[in-house]
Amino acid sequence: MLLRPLPYPQASRLLSLWTSYPASNGQPDLLSPPNYFDVAARSRTLEAVGAYDDMNFALAGAGQPE
Repeated sequence: MLLRPLPYPQASRLLSLWTSYPASNGQPDLLSPPNYFDVAARSRTLEAVGAYDDMNFALAGAGQPE
């Protein structure tokens, strides 16, 4: 749920790209780095291409992880 508009001009034009493989039974999967670079280099319809990774992990040192 968005409580305020995204801080990008023309945010309605943002999209996420996924891929699927026969072994994934049609389920969406992340683009591999080589596929990402192919899309970035060859797309004629996208103005710009970027990548991100959403990972969860806990860092521990002294005390409890946060």
